[in-house]
Amino acid sequence: MNCRNQKLKSLRFDYGLTQDDMAKILGISRSTYNEKENGFSEFKQSEIFWNQRHENRTKQRAS
Repeated sequence: MNCRNQKLKSLRFDYGLTQDDMAKILGISRSTYNEKENGFSEFKQSEIFWNQRHENRTKQRAS
């Protein structure tokens, strides 16, 4: 698992979301999300953008 994937997994846990929750948010299947989170498949740019927006919100709350 690369750094980006590890950060994504941590962010998901921080929000209390399951892989199924994230898959629904991104409009993909849970198995596809699992493959992406574990580095077997790449995220699309739009999926990465969603993750970056929420990561920034988490950082703002911590400040």
